[in-house]
Amino acid sequence: AKERINYTIEPIQRQIGLLMGIMYNKHWTLESGIYKSLAQSNLSLSKVPFYKTPVKILPQRKTIEVNSPYHQNKIDASKSELLPPGANWRDTGKYYLINFKENHLVQFTEIPISLGYKYDWGRLNFKFDLGGVLLVPRKIESEFLIELQNPKKETFQFNNTKILRNNYKYTGFTQLQVGYYIARGMNLYVNGFMPGIILNDTPKPIHNKKVRFQIGLNYYF
Repeated sequence: AKERINYTIEPIQRQIGLLMGIMYNKHWTLESGIYKSLAQSNLSLSKVPFYKTPVKILPQRKTIEVNSPYHQNKIDASKSELLPPGANWRDTGKYYLINFKENHLVQFTEIPISLGYKYDWGRLNFKFDLGGVLLVPRKIESEFLIELQNPKKETFQFNNTKILRNNYKYTGFTQLQVGYYIARGMNLYVNGFMPGIILNDTPKPIHNKKVRFQIGLNYYF
């Protein structure tokens, strides 16, 4: 059977927050705020040798170690059948394959700042913004599942939560907003948020699948 590897990542999505700003000459805007945001990633490996995964099999110690970027866990495998009878423990990878799943949910504090230009056309409103956002990871919740393809077909499952500190990222963005005035000064809008590059990491263009859309209500004093 062929091995299968699947990895998916969901872009950071704003959950709740507050955005405020000032407007100059009825067109130019300067805005900033704070949001609680979430992102998620999922890794699934099927029928692969353990050395292609974050899993380390130690038959001589009867333990299984999992080392992901943010979590480390040691599993007692004293009752597990890690090798066929008489097999050399150095040859673990020759005898069986494993299935591995690793899911992460990360909580962020998101602080954007942007300069924009706003144009009203009757009740319609168009706005274009350029800016940057500070991303502050707060907590990562992870789920792990290991299935050993040994004679017993054993499964190990565990969860981990870790508080993240001093791990900041900056990214530029462009944003286009279309709105409709439902009352004087009150605007119902839809915008598209396109991240740029991570400035304190290897610069990479962001794929258009990471565009975020947001529906909201603005009030202009």
